Amino acid sequence: KSVETITDTLQQVVHTTSFFNAVLSADPRIHTDYFSKKEAQRRKQWQNMVEAHSIRGTGFLQVIVYHTDSRESRKILKSISDVLIGQGWQYVSTDIKITVVDSIIESSYPVRPNVIANGLGGLVIGSFLGVVYALARERKRFTI
Repeated sequence: KSVETITDTLQQVVHTTSFFNAVLSADPRIHTDYFSKKEAQRRKQWQNMVEAHSIRGTGFLQVIVYHTDSRESRKILKSISDVLIGQGWQYVSTDIKITVVDSIIESSYPVRPNVIANGLGGLVIGSFLGVVYALARERKRFTI
């Protein structure tokens, strides 16, 4: 039970500003110009970029990073791992040892799809094509 509590805590910690700053400090090669200078926007970007999931009954924490550049997502994920391993104990109330059990896997689709934008785009394009089709049928019907 305590292992699940620790992974749940770390899952929440990954989205904090102090953790974000530690990740950027751990690897100076991470391009910080991607992130906004405004704190509120930077937090939102970080929360949208990084997902952390506690896998029940295992004590595992799965971390996923979305970025337009797969090399950059790999650097960020590696830095997250390094911070969790080296400083993870600071975020929980006990002495823990964190180990990486799987290597980094790069997705063929490194960016999270924007469902709302894709849905609206599909609706607009579908409506337009529907109107064009209806007009073409009507024109064909009245053509002698």
